[in-house]
Amino acid sequence: KQLKENELLIAELALNAIGGIDEVVDKTLHSIRAKLSHPLYFTPYDVKAQLYQSIDMDSELLNKMEDAIIKRNVSKVTSNEVASIVEPYKVVAFDGIWYLLAKDRKDKKIKTYLVSNINEFRATVEVYSSKYLNVDELLKNVHTAWFEDGNSFDVTVKVKKEIAHYFKLKKHLSSQKILKENGDGSIALSFSVSCDEDVDNLIKAWLPHIEVIKPERFRKRLVGELEAYVRELKNINI
Repeated sequence: KQLKENELLIAELALNAIGGIDEVVDKTLHSIRAKLSHPLYFTPYDVKAQLYQSIDMDSELLNKMEDAIIKRNVSKVTSNEVASIVEPYKVVAFDGIWYLLAKDRKDKKIKTYLVSNINEFRATVEVYSSKYLNVDELLKNVHTAWFEDGNSFDVTVKVKKEIAHYFKLKKHLSSQKILKENGDGSIALSFSVSCDEDVDNLIKAWLPHIEVIKPERFRKRLVGELEAYVRELKNINI
């Protein structure tokens, strides 16, 4: 039976979400797309996929992590030769890079461990409790791998009219809220973040049409970085 256009779009979005993981997955996706590209299944939509770091989903390391996450085994993870006892929750991708999301038993904070930097992973027989844990809900408010567990503050920005419609069309972070629409076409937005890095790249990507209003500390930091960048540019001899 022929798929409807909205069904094809959803299928394409789902395929793009897992593309680039490894060669085996990509070959399977190519086969699926070849079948969907049959004239009966032509679609006018084309969704650009996010590029992901290559990762061997069938590696011993990933298999150990997956097993420990499913069984909720407290584990020992060694990253850059530093060992930690953790509660592994998920393997997640931030900006196409893969991380292990886990709680460090030492300071009780949830952290990210770059998978490519993990030297050793070993599960123990101890099982951690998931009674008060909702990882999916946690991930809704995690924007980058540099998030700081237990820390939260709002960043307020003014988006000028030149780009305001892009922020009205979609949320660039899940915590984005429109606070006010001004008469000159600009809008005031707020983001709830755990660290500056959660929103830093987003703001810099839209310069000069976006301005940090508060916190003042973050505003001053951004201004200082931009001034240093301009000074460096002026000193470059091409």
